[in-house]
Amino acid sequence: MKETQICGINLRKETVDGLTKRGIEVYDGEIGFPTRLTPSRGSIRCLLQNTYPENLHEYDIIIMDLTNDYEVEYVKADHTHLSVKNDKVSYIVCDYPQTIFDPRSLSLTLMTKEFKDFLEKGGLVIVFCAKDENISYRFEKDGHYEEFSLYDFLYGIPERENKSGKKTIVDQTEGELFNFLQKYNGKFSYETIFDIPKQNSSNAERYIFGLEYKPLIYNNEHRVVGFCSLTEKSGLFFLPIIEDQISFLDEFLHDIVPNYLPDLFPEIVKENWLKEERYHLPNQNRLEAEKKELEQNFKDAIANKKREIEQNKFSLSFLTDMLTKKDQELVNATIKFLKWLGFTTVKDGDSTNVKSKKEEDINIETEKGLIVIEVKGLGGTSKDSECSQIRKVIHRRQRERNSFDVYGHYIVNHQRHKAAEKRNNPPFSKDQIQDAEDDERGLITTWQLFNLYFAIEKTIISKADARSCFYETGLVDFIPKSMIAIGTPKEFFPKNSAIVIDLITEKNLAIGDKLMYVEEGEFKQVEIISIKVNDEPVNDVSSGEVGFKLDKPIGKNLQLYAYSSSKTNSLGI
Repeated sequence: MKETQICGINLRKETVDGLTKRGIEVYDGEIGFPTRLTPSRGSIRCLLQNTYPENLHEYDIIIMDLTNDYEVEYVKADHTHLSVKNDKVSYIVCDYPQTIFDPRSLSLTLMTKEFKDFLEKGGLVIVFCAKDENISYRFEKDGHYEEFSLYDFLYGIPERENKSGKKTIVDQTEGELFNFLQKYNGKFSYETIFDIPKQNSSNAERYIFGLEYKPLIYNNEHRVVGFCSLTEKSGLFFLPIIEDQISFLDEFLHDIVPNYLPDLFPEIVKENWLKEERYHLPNQNRLEAEKKELEQNFKDAIANKKREIEQNKFSLSFLTDMLTKKDQELVNATIKFLKWLGFTTVKDGDSTNVKSKKEEDINIETEKGLIVIEVKGLGGTSKDSECSQIRKVIHRRQRERNSFDVYGHYIVNHQRHKAAEKRNNPPFSKDQIQDAEDDERGLITTWQLFNLYFAIEKTIISKADARSCFYETGLVDFIPKSMIAIGTPKEFFPKNSAIVIDLITEKNLAIGDKLMYVEEGEFKQVEIISIKVNDEPVNDVSSGEVGFKLDKPIGKNLQLYAYSSSKTNSLGI
């Protein structure tokens, strides 16, 4: 890009070097940087440190990074006039306790005419926007103060306010710009939002081109954080902070802007006529059409997949609701889970109860009897009274039915503001568990139900076995009665996929059998791929010390369970 002259202002060194490596030559200019002043109780005289080309009007592009607030040390020699031809020279005075001299606002304001002339003759200005600052300067010659904004360098820059964020939305009305900016969306952040007028005034002193500003990028409140203004020969782009500035500018200057301002990029657009259909190569039209079809198919596939994701969220949101909600929302989510589990007569106890006295949240009529459930969402863990509240309901229902076939459970979404795996699991004290066993009622957490769902989906546990656990008492662990505890591994070999275990029960185990265990609430399954007894390979084993080679590594201190039948996973629904 040698025919197009580019002036950088306050660009980071890595940006200038990166663009140079990509064949984009940039004049490395500056309007000064914030300067750390030497501690002093007196006054310090400062000068602006502008270094930009005198023939700026002959350049084609200005790229300015207002976000570069790199600080430099004060050097007195840099702030001293070496020769003075008249008495109009004036220093800027910084008085104690000021510790930073920031020349940028004043430097930019003094360049107002240069920017105006630059855009009127035809040019492109790209500004990476920082938060606005109003800085007051005291001039030594007459002692007066004057305040300047960081955005005073052009007439008609929209009103703005400082606000920071990272969530951005790209305007979709401009297809080519949208596709480009959308590629970088997610890498933007912003410190300023702009109030774009719907119609620019024709007053030349107020507005630069007399054209409307076009919003390009919004924040999540639909406030403008990036915009542009374009004529046939000039362009102005105000953009938020971009994470990968080098790649962004490389693609922007090579592929995007030449389509809007071709006169600024003669070497890029000089053979644009070859893009006309009259000069297409053989097969080009067919290949281009196939490309468009692939792109459209891809867009359609992505849109369909997004719809599937949303539908999946909608249909299965009860799982995460069980871990986050409380009150009726938690009850509703638990009811959906129980219906999915295969209970056919799940009812909201409070909504169907006509009595004034509070009853159970959920009841389920089954062949074995009535299951009554109290559901609660808590910020902490349960009090004894909360755990035992369902006991009163059990007794009342037993009297009403004149039968003891009533099974009660307390289901809790405890510490619901924490990530579920970081909660106290189980959240019940030994006394609470013992009391539940003595009262013949159950204690369950929604975290258990969440993990149970995935165990069933992976065919580790059947729905029928899971439903049968709702007739148990004490702390319900959802280990099916059909599972047989075989012991805890006492030795591990490389990568924990080979173990030694003393079988605690006589159960014939063979190569290919599955074992189950629970780790941090999650039900998991491994397969036996080889067996050794006394270092000799065997096909099956039923007792004693045995070595198993498993298809996956397992953690330590875990109880292993075997399926009662070798026909693993012939699951009942």
